Amino acid sequence: AALKETEPPGPARPQPPASVAAMSAPVAPQNEEEMERALDAPPVCANLVAGGAMFVVGETGFLCSPMGMVSLEKCCQKCCCPDRMQLAFAYTSGDYAEGVQVDQVTPACCGKMHFTMSDKDYTQPAGEEAGFMQKKLIEQARSQGMSDDKIAKLFPKKILLGKSKAGNAGPKKNAKHVGVTLPDGANHFYMKGGTGPCANPCAGGRMCKEGIAKGKMCMNFKVPIFNQEEQIVAYAVQTVPLIPSGCCSARPGPTIQMAIHKTSHEQEMSPEDAKRLGLFLFTVKPNVAKPGSLPSGGPVYLLGKIIGGMENPSSAKLWNSVGWTLGLQNKGVEMEFLSFGQFFNGDAFTIGDFVDRIRGKVGALKK
Repeated sequence: AALKETEPPGPARPQPPASVAAMSAPVAPQNEEEMERALDAPPVCANLVAGGAMFVVGETGFLCSPMGMVSLEKCCQKCCCPDRMQLAFAYTSGDYAEGVQVDQVTPACCGKMHFTMSDKDYTQPAGEEAGFMQKKLIEQARSQGMSDDKIAKLFPKKILLGKSKAGNAGPKKNAKHVGVTLPDGANHFYMKGGTGPCANPCAGGRMCKEGIAKGKMCMNFKVPIFNQEEQIVAYAVQTVPLIPSGCCSARPGPTIQMAIHKTSHEQEMSPEDAKRLGLFLFTVKPNVAKPGSLPSGGPVYLLGKIIGGMENPSSAKLWNSVGWTLGLQNKGVEMEFLSFGQFFNGDAFTIGDFVDRIRGKVGALKK
Protein backbone atom coordinates (compact mmCIF):
# COMPACT_ATOMS: atom_id res chain seq x y z
CA ALA A 1 0.00 0.00 0.00
CA ALA A 2 1.15 3.44 -0.81
CA LEU A 3 2.29 5.42 2.15
CA LYS A 4 0.17 8.49 2.90
CA GLU A 5 2.11 11.64 2.21
CA THR A 6 2.45 14.00 5.12
CA GLU A 7 3.27 17.69 5.14
CA PRO A 8 6.62 18.64 6.54
CA PRO A 9 6.38 19.83 10.09
CA GLY A 10 5.98 23.64 10.34
CA PRO A 11 7.43 25.97 12.94
CA ALA A 12 6.42 25.35 16.51
CA ARG A 13 3.45 27.37 17.76
CA PRO A 14 4.72 30.23 19.93
CA GLN A 15 3.90 29.86 23.61
CA PRO A 16 2.53 32.81 25.59
CA PRO A 17 4.93 34.53 27.93
CA ALA A 18 4.92 33.37 31.53
CA SER A 19 3.36 36.67 32.66
CA VAL A 20 0.39 36.17 30.31
CA ALA A 21 -0.04 32.57 31.42
CA ALA A 22 -0.04 33.70 35.02
CA MET A 23 -2.71 36.30 34.29
CA SER A 24 -4.98 33.71 32.66
CA ALA A 25 -4.61 31.25 35.52
CA PRO A 26 -7.53 31.03 37.97
CA VAL A 27 -7.15 33.48 40.84
CA ALA A 28 -7.36 32.11 44.34
CA PRO A 29 -10.31 33.68 46.16
CA GLN A 30 -9.70 35.84 49.21
CA ASN A 31 -12.26 33.90 51.18
CA GLU A 32 -13.04 30.35 50.04
CA GLU A 33 -16.25 30.14 52.04
CA GLU A 34 -17.50 33.42 50.56
CA MET A 35 -16.69 32.37 46.97
CA GLU A 36 -18.46 29.02 47.35
CA ARG A 37 -21.83 30.62 48.05
CA ALA A 38 -23.83 33.61 46.92
CA LEU A 39 -23.89 36.45 49.40
CA ASP A 40 -27.18 37.45 50.98
CA ALA A 41 -28.00 41.15 50.76
CA PRO A 42 -27.90 42.81 54.18
CA PRO A 43 -31.27 43.89 55.64
CA VAL A 44 -30.80 47.59 54.82
CA CYS A 45 -33.85 49.79 55.46
CA ALA A 46 -32.23 53.25 55.10
CA ASN A 47 -28.99 54.18 53.37
CA LEU A 48 -27.02 57.41 53.04
CA VAL A 49 -24.86 57.37 49.90
CA ALA A 50 -22.24 59.67 48.34
CA GLY A 51 -21.71 61.84 51.39
CA GLY A 52 -25.41 62.60 51.75
CA ALA A 53 -26.18 63.32 48.09
CA MET A 54 -28.51 60.29 47.92
CA PHE A 55 -30.85 58.94 50.62
CA VAL A 56 -32.37 55.51 49.97
CA VAL A 57 -35.30 54.19 52.03
CA GLY A 58 -36.26 50.61 51.20
CA GLU A 59 -36.18 50.54 47.39
CA THR A 60 -36.90 54.25 46.90
CA GLY A 61 -33.96 56.50 46.09
CA PHE A 62 -34.15 60.21 46.94
CA LEU A 63 -31.70 62.74 45.47
CA CYS A 64 -30.71 65.84 47.45
CA SER A 65 -32.64 68.76 45.95
CA PRO A 66 -31.34 72.34 46.21
CA MET A 67 -34.91 73.59 45.68
CA GLY A 68 -35.73 72.66 49.28
CA MET A 69 -32.52 74.12 50.70
CA VAL A 70 -32.94 77.64 49.33
CA SER A 71 -36.18 79.55 49.85
CA LEU A 72 -37.36 83.11 50.41
CA GLU A 73 -37.89 82.34 54.09
CA LYS A 74 -34.31 81.01 54.48
CA CYS A 75 -32.88 84.06 52.72
CA CYS A 76 -34.75 86.36 55.12
CA GLN A 77 -33.41 84.40 58.09
CA LYS A 78 -29.87 84.61 56.74
CA CYS A 79 -30.09 88.38 56.20
CA CYS A 80 -32.01 89.42 59.30
CA CYS A 81 -30.96 86.90 61.96
CA PRO A 82 -28.16 84.57 60.77
CA ASP A 83 -27.69 83.03 64.24
CA ARG A 84 -31.27 81.75 64.15
CA MET A 85 -31.18 80.46 60.57
CA GLN A 86 -32.76 77.04 60.16
CA LEU A 87 -31.21 74.72 57.59
CA ALA A 88 -33.29 72.39 55.43
CA PHE A 89 -32.14 69.37 53.42
CA ALA A 90 -34.73 68.16 50.91
CA TYR A 91 -34.65 64.90 48.94
CA THR A 92 -36.95 63.95 46.05
CA SER A 93 -37.68 60.72 44.19
CA GLY A 94 -36.89 60.24 40.50
CA ASP A 95 -40.51 60.86 39.43
CA TYR A 96 -40.82 63.95 41.67
CA ALA A 97 -43.90 62.46 43.35
CA GLU A 98 -42.58 62.00 46.88
CA GLY A 99 -39.72 63.12 49.04
CA VAL A 100 -38.33 63.61 52.52
CA GLN A 101 -36.92 66.65 54.27
CA VAL A 102 -34.58 67.04 57.22
CA ASP A 103 -35.00 70.40 58.97
CA GLN A 104 -32.92 72.09 61.61
CA VAL A 105 -35.29 73.58 64.18
CA THR A 106 -34.11 76.46 66.36
CA PRO A 107 -36.89 77.04 68.91
CA ALA A 108 -37.54 80.40 70.45
CA CYS A 109 -36.58 81.17 74.06
CA CYS A 110 -35.34 78.14 76.02
CA GLY A 111 -36.30 75.35 73.63
CA LYS A 112 -33.62 72.88 72.54
CA MET A 113 -32.29 72.82 68.99
CA HIS A 114 -33.08 69.62 67.08
CA PHE A 115 -33.58 68.10 63.63
CA THR A 116 -36.87 66.80 62.24
CA MET A 117 -37.70 64.23 59.55
CA SER A 118 -40.75 64.83 57.36
CA ASP A 119 -42.49 63.18 54.43
CA LYS A 120 -43.22 65.36 51.38
CA ASP A 121 -46.15 64.65 49.07
CA TYR A 122 -45.70 66.37 45.69
CA THR A 123 -49.24 65.51 44.63
CA GLN A 124 -50.88 67.79 47.24
CA PRO A 125 -50.18 71.45 48.04
CA ALA A 126 -49.08 72.41 51.55
CA GLY A 127 -51.91 72.93 54.03
CA GLU A 128 -52.02 74.21 57.59
CA GLU A 129 -48.41 73.16 58.21
CA ALA A 130 -47.20 75.78 55.71
CA GLY A 131 -45.57 78.95 56.98
CA PHE A 132 -47.09 82.41 56.66
CA MET A 133 -45.10 83.26 53.54
CA GLN A 134 -45.91 79.94 51.83
CA LYS A 135 -49.64 80.35 52.50
CA LYS A 136 -49.61 83.80 50.90
CA LEU A 137 -47.79 82.49 47.81
CA ILE A 138 -50.19 79.53 47.50
CA GLU A 139 -53.18 81.91 47.70
CA GLN A 140 -51.62 84.14 45.05
CA ALA A 141 -50.96 81.18 42.75
CA ARG A 142 -54.57 79.98 43.06
CA SER A 143 -55.89 83.47 42.40
CA GLN A 144 -53.91 83.46 39.14
CA GLY A 145 -55.52 80.20 38.05
CA MET A 146 -52.66 77.80 38.77
CA SER A 147 -53.85 74.23 39.40
CA ASP A 148 -53.21 72.42 42.68
CA ASP A 149 -51.10 69.83 40.82
CA LYS A 150 -48.64 72.53 39.75
CA ILE A 151 -48.73 74.29 43.12
CA ALA A 152 -47.88 70.97 44.81
CA LYS A 153 -44.61 70.76 42.86
CA LEU A 154 -43.58 74.13 44.31
CA PHE A 155 -45.13 73.83 47.79
CA PRO A 156 -45.70 70.12 48.59
CA LYS A 157 -47.60 68.90 51.61
CA LYS A 158 -45.20 68.14 54.48
CA ILE A 159 -45.99 65.55 57.15
CA LEU A 160 -43.83 65.53 60.29
CA LEU A 161 -42.59 62.02 61.16
CA GLY A 162 -40.13 62.49 64.04
CA LYS A 163 -37.68 64.68 65.92
CA SER A 164 -34.12 64.13 67.12
CA LYS A 165 -33.49 64.21 70.87
CA ALA A 166 -30.04 64.81 72.36
CA GLY A 167 -30.68 63.05 75.70
CA ASN A 168 -33.23 61.25 77.88
CA ALA A 169 -34.63 59.46 74.81
CA GLY A 170 -34.88 56.04 76.49
CA PRO A 171 -37.26 54.66 79.12
CA LYS A 172 -34.77 55.29 81.96
CA LYS A 173 -34.33 59.02 81.21
CA ASN A 174 -30.55 58.76 80.88
CA ALA A 175 -28.95 62.01 79.67
CA LYS A 176 -26.58 60.01 77.43
CA HIS A 177 -29.39 58.26 75.56
CA VAL A 178 -29.85 60.08 72.23
CA GLY A 179 -32.79 59.19 70.06
CA VAL A 180 -35.79 60.00 67.89
CA THR A 181 -39.25 60.92 69.13
CA LEU A 182 -42.66 60.86 67.49
CA PRO A 183 -44.16 64.19 66.32
CA ASP A 184 -45.90 64.68 69.67
CA GLY A 185 -42.56 64.34 71.52
CA ALA A 186 -43.10 60.79 72.81
CA ASN A 187 -39.85 58.79 72.92
CA HIS A 188 -39.62 56.17 70.17
CA PHE A 189 -36.06 54.97 69.33
CA TYR A 190 -32.81 55.55 71.18
CA MET A 191 -29.10 54.69 71.41
CA LYS A 192 -27.28 54.06 74.66
CA GLY A 193 -24.50 56.40 75.72
CA GLY A 194 -20.75 55.84 75.64
CA THR A 195 -18.69 53.81 78.07
CA GLY A 196 -15.69 56.14 78.39
CA PRO A 197 -12.40 56.74 76.57
CA CYS A 198 -10.91 53.34 77.51
CA ALA A 199 -13.49 51.26 75.68
CA ASN A 200 -12.19 48.57 73.30
CA PRO A 201 -8.46 49.03 74.09
CA CYS A 202 -7.56 46.11 71.78
CA ALA A 203 -9.51 47.40 68.78
CA GLY A 204 -6.39 48.34 66.80
CA GLY A 205 -4.98 44.82 67.18
CA ARG A 206 -8.28 43.24 66.13
CA MET A 207 -8.47 45.43 63.04
CA CYS A 208 -5.06 44.12 62.01
CA LYS A 209 -5.45 40.45 63.04
CA GLU A 210 -9.08 39.84 62.04
CA GLY A 211 -9.18 42.39 59.24
CA ILE A 212 -6.09 43.24 57.20
CA ALA A 213 -4.25 39.96 57.96
CA LYS A 214 -7.22 38.01 56.53
CA GLY A 215 -7.59 40.19 53.44
CA LYS A 216 -10.59 42.06 54.85
CA MET A 217 -9.75 45.69 54.16
CA CYS A 218 -13.04 47.24 55.31
CA MET A 219 -15.17 47.03 58.41
CA ASN A 220 -18.54 47.99 59.86
CA PHE A 221 -19.15 49.65 63.19
CA LYS A 222 -22.63 48.50 64.25
CA VAL A 223 -24.33 50.58 66.95
CA PRO A 224 -27.57 49.05 68.30
CA ILE A 225 -30.79 51.08 68.29
CA PHE A 226 -33.49 50.23 70.85
CA ASN A 227 -37.22 50.76 71.22
CA GLN A 228 -38.87 51.79 74.47
CA GLU A 229 -39.14 48.12 75.53
CA GLU A 230 -35.32 48.04 75.42
CA GLN A 231 -35.31 45.63 72.48
CA ILE A 232 -32.82 46.03 69.62
CA VAL A 233 -34.83 47.02 66.54
CA ALA A 234 -32.03 48.12 64.19
CA TYR A 235 -28.35 49.01 63.87
CA ALA A 236 -26.69 52.23 62.75
CA VAL A 237 -23.89 50.88 60.54
CA GLN A 238 -20.78 52.89 59.62
CA THR A 239 -18.56 51.40 56.89
CA VAL A 240 -14.90 52.44 56.84
CA PRO A 241 -11.65 51.23 55.22
CA LEU A 242 -8.88 49.83 57.43
CA ILE A 243 -5.54 51.62 57.38
CA PRO A 244 -2.34 50.08 58.86
CA SER A 245 -1.00 52.18 61.73
CA GLY A 246 1.79 49.94 63.03
CA CYS A 247 3.34 46.49 62.76
CA CYS A 248 0.38 44.81 64.48
CA SER A 249 -2.32 47.45 64.51
CA ALA A 250 -4.67 49.33 62.22
CA ARG A 251 -7.17 52.14 62.46
CA PRO A 252 -10.43 53.02 60.73
CA GLY A 253 -10.33 55.44 57.82
CA PRO A 254 -12.93 58.02 56.74
CA THR A 255 -16.59 57.04 56.53
CA ILE A 256 -17.55 55.50 53.18
CA GLN A 257 -21.17 54.71 53.90
CA MET A 258 -23.74 55.02 56.67
CA ALA A 259 -26.86 52.86 56.79
CA ILE A 260 -29.61 51.53 59.04
CA HIS A 261 -29.87 47.73 59.11
CA LYS A 262 -32.85 45.81 60.41
CA THR A 263 -32.13 42.88 62.72
CA SER A 264 -33.25 40.44 59.98
CA HIS A 265 -34.95 40.32 56.59
CA GLU A 266 -38.08 38.93 58.24
CA GLN A 267 -38.46 41.91 60.56
CA GLU A 268 -41.43 44.07 59.61
CA MET A 269 -40.86 47.81 59.52
CA SER A 270 -43.06 50.59 58.18
CA PRO A 271 -41.63 53.17 55.74
CA GLU A 272 -42.34 55.84 58.35
CA ASP A 273 -40.24 54.06 60.99
CA ALA A 274 -37.44 53.50 58.44
CA LYS A 275 -37.35 57.25 57.80
CA ARG A 276 -37.42 58.02 61.53
CA LEU A 277 -34.44 55.72 61.98
CA GLY A 278 -32.79 57.51 59.07
CA LEU A 279 -32.70 60.64 61.24
CA PHE A 280 -29.81 59.00 63.16
CA LEU A 281 -27.77 59.21 59.93
CA PHE A 282 -28.21 62.98 59.73
CA THR A 283 -27.25 63.76 63.33
CA VAL A 284 -23.74 62.29 63.53
CA LYS A 285 -21.13 64.78 64.72
CA PRO A 286 -18.33 65.33 62.17
CA ASN A 287 -14.95 63.93 63.13
CA VAL A 288 -12.15 66.44 63.60
CA ALA A 289 -9.21 65.59 61.32
CA LYS A 290 -5.65 66.44 62.33
CA PRO A 291 -3.71 68.71 59.94
CA GLY A 292 -2.29 66.64 57.07
CA SER A 293 -4.35 63.53 57.88
CA LEU A 294 -6.93 61.85 55.67
CA PRO A 295 -10.21 63.74 55.23
CA SER A 296 -12.77 62.71 57.79
CA GLY A 297 -16.08 64.44 58.46
CA GLY A 298 -19.25 62.61 59.33
CA PRO A 299 -21.21 60.39 56.96
CA VAL A 300 -23.12 63.40 55.63
CA TYR A 301 -20.22 65.20 54.01
CA LEU A 302 -22.63 67.52 52.21
CA LEU A 303 -24.27 68.68 55.44
CA GLY A 304 -20.88 69.01 57.13
CA LYS A 305 -19.69 71.41 54.42
CA ILE A 306 -22.83 73.54 54.73
CA ILE A 307 -23.14 73.55 58.53
CA GLY A 308 -19.40 73.47 59.24
CA GLY A 309 -17.18 71.18 61.30
CA MET A 310 -16.60 70.90 65.02
CA GLU A 311 -13.63 73.29 64.80
CA ASN A 312 -16.07 76.14 64.04
CA PRO A 313 -17.57 77.46 67.35
CA SER A 314 -21.04 78.18 65.96
CA SER A 315 -21.14 74.86 64.09
CA ALA A 316 -19.87 72.98 67.16
CA LYS A 317 -22.73 74.49 69.18
CA LEU A 318 -25.25 73.05 66.71
CA TRP A 319 -23.65 69.59 66.51
CA ASN A 320 -23.27 69.35 70.30
CA SER A 321 -26.95 70.20 70.66
CA VAL A 322 -28.30 67.61 68.25
CA GLY A 323 -25.60 65.10 67.36
CA TRP A 324 -24.22 61.78 68.58
CA THR A 325 -20.66 60.54 68.16
CA LEU A 326 -19.53 57.56 66.10
CA GLY A 327 -16.77 55.28 67.29
CA LEU A 328 -15.72 52.62 69.72
CA GLN A 329 -16.95 54.51 72.78
CA ASN A 330 -20.59 53.74 72.01
CA LYS A 331 -22.10 51.20 74.34
CA GLY A 332 -22.72 47.85 72.66
CA VAL A 333 -20.86 48.71 69.45
CA GLU A 334 -19.95 45.69 67.30
CA MET A 335 -17.09 45.37 64.79
CA GLU A 336 -17.68 43.42 61.58
CA PHE A 337 -14.80 42.88 59.11
CA LEU A 338 -15.56 42.82 55.38
CA SER A 339 -13.92 41.44 52.26
CA PHE A 340 -14.27 43.49 49.07
CA GLY A 341 -17.15 41.26 47.97
CA GLN A 342 -18.99 41.85 51.23
CA PHE A 343 -18.30 45.58 51.00
CA PHE A 344 -19.87 45.94 47.53
CA ASN A 345 -22.69 43.62 48.59
CA GLY A 346 -23.59 46.16 51.29
CA ASP A 347 -25.13 48.64 48.80
CA ALA A 348 -22.41 51.23 49.37
CA PHE A 349 -23.15 52.85 45.99
CA THR A 350 -26.84 52.13 45.52
CA ILE A 351 -29.33 54.70 44.22
CA GLY A 352 -32.43 52.54 44.70
CA ASP A 353 -35.14 52.92 42.07
CA PHE A 354 -34.22 56.53 41.28
CA VAL A 355 -33.38 55.90 37.58
CA ASP A 356 -36.30 53.47 37.13
CA ARG A 357 -38.66 56.22 38.32
CA ILE A 358 -37.14 58.69 35.83
CA ARG A 359 -37.66 56.12 33.05
CA GLY A 360 -41.26 55.46 34.11
CA LYS A 361 -40.71 51.81 34.99
CA VAL A 362 -42.13 52.39 38.49
CA GLY A 363 -43.81 55.25 40.32
CA ALA A 364 -45.99 58.13 39.16
CA LEU A 365 -44.54 58.24 35.60
CA LYS A 366 -45.28 54.56 34.88
CA LYS A 367 -47.55 54.14 31.85
